[in-house]
Amino acid sequence: MAIGEYCNRDVVIAAPSVSILTAARLMSQYHVGDLVLGVLADNLRDLSRLVGFQNLREEGEREEDD
Repeated sequence: MAIGEYCNRDVVIAAPSVSILTAARLMSQYHVGDLVLGVLADNLRDLSRLVGFQNLREEGEREEDD
């Protein structure tokens, strides 16, 4: 079987505050096994800053563990 038979190109996003019931309904409605939880940014620049900040924070946490 091809990977396309198992994967979905459309990503389903939900707010972190969504209830479990609503999340389950979204998953059922869109036939997905996972949801991406996140807050939508106003624009791509905001999103890239957020991702960059999270990466820096994770690197700092790893350095503290070493």
